Amino acid sequence: SLIKGRVLTRLRFLISKVEKYEEALDYNQKALNYLANYKSSKSYINSVNDRGIIYEYMEEWDSMLHYYNLNLKLSEEFGDASNLVYAHYNLATGYKKIDQLKKADFHLEQCRKKALKSSNKIMLMFTYIGLADIAYKQNRLREGLNWLAKMDDEEFGFDILHDQEELRSKIYQKLGEYRLAY
Repeated sequence: SLIKGRVLTRLRFLISKVEKYEEALDYNQKALNYLANYKSSKSYINSVNDRGIIYEYMEEWDSMLHYYNLNLKLSEEFGDASNLVYAHYNLATGYKKIDQLKKADFHLEQCRKKALKSSNKIMLMFTYIGLADIAYKQNRLREGLNWLAKMDDEEFGFDILHDQEELRSKIYQKLGEYRLAY
């Protein structure tokens, strides 16, 4: 049933937080089995995404990318703008972890566009940080600062400034502009 599938999904989440990944995969598979009749539901799509998250925790990159790409495909078919934002963000995060920065940049840009369109300020903020981080890693330092400046232009209404300021400081250090780094 749909409710049992959702409960199993929550159990997967809790178990993966204590790093019992095999058990988390087992509960996730049970959730996917229970939700098999609801493949076009948000619950099923979220369970597919959860499987990608578990594999990301396990550092099993091929499996992670498989499930994140499946999540993107299902989210596109489902037509849920919110799911698409997260699907692109998770793919970007995954590609960043395996140093495929061009692909990560592509998915962050897709995430940015969809977050702007849906007014998802939380994901927009994380996307700006991700784009700035990729620019930093590719030594496009001024571009990284420009992405961080976009965060200054937005009113997010919550405090995530630590990540933003830490990255801004690293960029200024790399530029040799030490007085601006702290």
